[in-house]
Amino acid sequence: QFTGLSSACTGKHRSDGPKADNALTIKPDHPMGARQLIRRTIRASNSKDYDQKSIKLLCEIFEPEPVAQRIENEHFLLCLAGGELVGTVGLKGDFLRSIFVEPVHQGKGLGKAMVARIEEEARRRAMAEIMVHSSLTAQDFYAALSYEFVELQTYPEGPFILMRKPLQ
Repeated sequence: QFTGLSSACTGKHRSDGPKADNALTIKPDHPMGARQLIRRTIRASNSKDYDQKSIKLLCEIFEPEPVAQRIENEHFLLCLAGGELVGTVGLKGDFLRSIFVEPVHQGKGLGKAMVARIEEEARRRAMAEIMVHSSLTAQDFYAALSYEFVELQTYPEGPFILMRKPLQ
């Protein structure tokens, strides 16, 4: 189980740089490390719900430059355990984005803790609700965290489920 997430995640935020309450910092290799983690997670976790063409298109979204831009321009957390990058999560506007947990660490509470951390930030920003484009694979995960189905959406990468959660 993952505990003490506040000391396990570090983030870069548009306005304030790395979080001051963390001893960890973003290292230059993290965009590539985040990309590799995301691609491993997509391949391992989504292959039962998406065909290989969809998996390939999903992986292409997370090339190094777009990942680096997300880290730079969003409220984006890189979560580490023992110095190893084990998860990513972001907030852009009122959307939870880029939540990926290293496959060997899934089911241990890290994803739930990362979502709680992003929801805390959304509340701090006085957001009334938070949205997520869930993969088919993650729909039950979000439903267990009180996210509600809004609609099924189709993209070139495949179907995704728009979900929302009231925060107030």
